[in-house]
Parts: sequence; C-alpha cells; structure tokens
Amino acid sequence: VVGRIVANGGSGGNTFNASNGSLGQGAPGGGGAGGAIWIQCRGQMSLPSGAEITALGGTGGQGDGDGFIRNGGDGSDGYIFLQDEDGTITVPGTVQPNPTIAQFTPDVVLNSVAFIGWFDQFIVTPNYGSATIDQELNDGTITIEVQGSREDLSNPGNPVDPETDVDRLFTTDWQPISAIDALDNFRFLRIRVQFEVDPLQAFGDPLPIIHQITIPVETQPD
Repeated sequence: VVGRIVANGGSGGNTFNASNGSLGQGAPGGGGAGGAIWIQCRGQMSLPSGAEITALGGTGGQGDGDGFIRNGGDGSDGYIFLQDEDGTITVPGTVQPNPTIAQFTPDVVLNSVAFIGWFDQFIVTPNYGSATIDQELNDGTITIEVQGSREDLSNPGNPVDPETDVDRLFTTDWQPISAIDALDNFRFLRIRVQFEVDPLQAFGDPLPIIHQITIPVETQPD
C-alpha cells in the first residue's frame, strides 16, 4: 500500500462573537468520529515508509464560556482492519489508530449475483424475441433469468414492485432467459445473472464473464 488512505473525522465547529473577531459564547461542536478501513490482500501486504492509513477522530471545536475557553469533545477514533496471506504485515508507514491485523484465507467459492435494473420498452404490449448472449464460461456456469412487470397505474411510468405483488397479478416470477416469451405484454423487464465458478478454480484463472445480452423487442401483432 502506497500513498494515503484517510477516513478521519471532521473538526468540530467554533463559536464566534458578532464580529467574528474572537470566540463567542455558545456551545462548540464536537469532533466527528473516524471511519472504518478494511483492506484484504491475497498476497503479502506491506506499508512502506511514507504510506499513511488513518481513521482518527476529529478535534472538538472551541467556544467562550464566561471568559474561559470551552472545548467540544473530540471524536472517537475509527477502526482499521488489515488482512494478508499470513497475517504478518510490515508497517514502517503511518497507521493510526493501531490496526487489527489478521490472516486472509479466502474461500475458492466466488459465486456472485448481479442485478440489472428495469428496462422500459415504452410500449404496452411488447413481444420479446429470443436472446443472444455473448459469454465466456471459463469452466464455470452462468444462469440468466428475467422478470417482467406492467406499469404501476398509481405511479405512471414506473413498474409494479414484484415484492408487493405477491399474487403476481402485474408481475412475473423469475424466468430462465430461454423462456423470455413468458414476459410478452409486460412493459418492463429486468435481468438477474448468477455466476458460479468451478470448485477447482485458482485465483489467477479467468472467471465466467458476460460481454453482452441482446433481446429483440417489437410490438405485439394485432
């Protein structure tokens, strides 16, 4: 890790007199809390001299309380969590507050799900054709599903939420993309893609990937 990663809290505000020339009587602001930084590395992590990772609390502001300086409270420090392959990290750089250091032992299961938001066809009775998919499985599997929705008449121009349409009066269940014709006459369409890698997948091996999904749409014939 080189350069700076900073998640410090902001400083609290000061109170000033009417001319802004000196501190005024009023409660100063407290400092903001530091954030959280979590870095995972599959190999060996090091922070060379000059590198900086900080999540410090901000300094409290100041005000005048009957001639005495009153300080707002400082923000609490945040949290830094560093993980690499052996849990031994060389830190000649600056890390504040003191980090928690642990070993990173990722699972080979790299399955993931991607959602693509609603597409509006701008026609009430769309007819969906067979999809063309440009993909590379790379020894994994890719499952593509589609879901349809009609226009929400109480919120024109937007789909009915499938989560609220439990009886599926205005939406469909998730369908395999090979059965996309089940979405005919549903104005809105969204896509869900599930990626599963081979159990023997090594970290450097290529992953399953989709380059493009093409779905032809036309108006339903009379």
